[in-house]
Order: sequence, then C-alpha cells, then structure tokens
Amino acid sequence: MDTNVTSIPSFAEYATTYANARMDRTPDGILRLALHRDGGPFVFAGQAYRELVQAFHDVASDRANQVVILTGAGERWLDRIDFTSLGPITTPRGWDLIYWEGKRLLQNLLSSGTAAPRRN
Repeated sequence: MDTNVTSIPSFAEYATTYANARMDRTPDGILRLALHRDGGPFVFAGQAYRELVQAFHDVASDRANQVVILTGAGERWLDRIDFTSLGPITTPRGWDLIYWEGKRLLQNLLSSGTAAPRRN
C-alpha cells in the first residue's frame, strides 16, 4: 500500500475552508468561486494569496467540477493590495517565494474545470 498518496478532499470539505473564497456548485458541476473579504470586495493580502494556491488546487483536483466561474463580491473585483502583509517581497528570497507560489497558483487555476468528463 502506498502511504504517500494524498487524499483529495470532497467539495463539502474544501468549500468552506477558505476565509476569502465563497464556493457553491450546481448538481451538474458548475462551480462559482467568489473572492471576497468579509463578504465585500477582495483584498489581496498575504493570507488570502497563500490560501488561493491551495483553494485552486482543491478545485482543480475535484473531477466533479466541470466549469469554474471566478468572480468577486461587492462593487469591485479587487479593493486593494495589502503589500505589508505579503512580507519582504523586494528581497531576492521574498521575490523567489512570490514567484514560486504565483506559478503554482496559476497552474492550479488553469487546471480548474478541465477534468476528464464524468462517467455515469
């Protein structure tokens, strides 16, 4: 038995895990993912950024997601960027971390909604 296999969380497990992402899904696999902060416009901050890497991974890993609609909350898509919460992004080590996490985030986002069709 391979003990290195990571289990994929169910929609019920990951849909309410992330503070800055509200998710709901129709029975036919259309997932709406709304980025927000306390129900209002999204604030791009350190915690939100790190959560989104994992949230997009969870969404992309769930074969029941057939289409993903990425949206925001409130009147604006993005309210502001909280640069102080992102850490020392102007240092080589800080920039390397932002680059690495950003690459993972985009790969996970691009994989969302591209799962093989479900078989009934």
